[in-house]
Amino acid sequence: MVWSPRSPDLSPPDFYLWGFLKDNVYSNNPHILDELIRNIEDCISNITAAILKKVAYNTLLKMDKWIKRKKCNDENRDNDDVHDQVNEPTPETKEIKVSWKTCIGISIDGAPAMTGHIKGFVAHVKELNENILVTHCFLHREALVTKFLPSDLKIVLEQCVKMVNYIKSRPLKSRLFKELCQAMEANMQGPNENILNSTDKLVGLKKQITLWKNKAQEGNLEKFESVPKDSYKTIKVIVLDHLTALEERIVHYFPKLDIKKFDWVRNPFLITDTSVFDLTLNEEEELILLSSNRDLILKHSEESINSFWINIRCEYPIIAKKALYILLQFSTSYLCEFGFSALANIKTKKRSRLLNVEDDMRVALSFLRPNINEIIKKHQAQISH
Repeated sequence: MVWSPRSPDLSPPDFYLWGFLKDNVYSNNPHILDELIRNIEDCISNITAAILKKVAYNTLLKMDKWIKRKKCNDENRDNDDVHDQVNEPTPETKEIKVSWKTCIGISIDGAPAMTGHIKGFVAHVKELNENILVTHCFLHREALVTKFLPSDLKIVLEQCVKMVNYIKSRPLKSRLFKELCQAMEANMQGPNENILNSTDKLVGLKKQITLWKNKAQEGNLEKFESVPKDSYKTIKVIVLDHLTALEERIVHYFPKLDIKKFDWVRNPFLITDTSVFDLTLNEEEELILLSSNRDLILKHSEESINSFWINIRCEYPIIAKKALYILLQFSTSYLCEFGFSALANIKTKKRSRLLNVEDDMRVALSFLRPNINEIIKKHQAQISH
């Protein structure tokens, strides 16, 4: 492998020791194995402590210079890209008249280029629209919660990851796996997912961990069906330590999971006291009128929560706008991951020279399915026929 001169992956043996040994070991062109071994031993014994100390010092010096230059270049490039994307819209965004004033929320992964208070993406967007709400992706925070695992359990997780990756690489198995996750309500991705549903799932997970921890302390490990009962004492300590760490990290990364103040969004007809919600007088008045409209109860039970508030926005514009403002918040950044997956499927090794994939990406990411039969009717398969 060819390394760049200042690569951070280079260690002293990489850029000094191997080359030094090779030049000296083969200086007399050894022909037999014993001679080669003797040359190696002699060359290593000739390396003094002063040489090693000097090499280590130069290594640290080079690494320090490389890190400073790399950090400076990355920050300047990232900040310039963010500034250009936010303040200089592309021809496509100008054509459809996209404005940051109409943006309600952003879901980020917590990267410094996104969260920087001065030059980060969020800071630039806040300059254009200070009312935008910023959410740290729930899936990313979940990954941070489970990042630190005991070595014994990490082996199990790695096996699970391999199995999931194998399943996801097969279309049929991937579809079946998706249905399984939906049946288990373990999926935080999809067009109908909102910040209320995602929070409910995390609250449920937090309560489950507390329950499992209490049961484990009692010696009840029924959740581990494949573990023989005579092995409970062996894994009890490992399980308890892991559940305790999970419980603490969930509190750290999800400090606020109380969303009772948004219960009126889920079902406005079960509300008895509107004063407990953070609403203005006009919003509270419309909520009272809405909750008293019994004709809409049946519609609420038949439609999704998103469709319900969209359909009544003309009749109750103020409170409907407030509800949609909450429901439109992105709880995860799965749409970005969805786009990355689509690009990876399109631009494979055999098609790595594709330069323009915008049209392919538009078709892959669109929720509107093309009518192939209508499209091919307008084209003749063979011009000569």
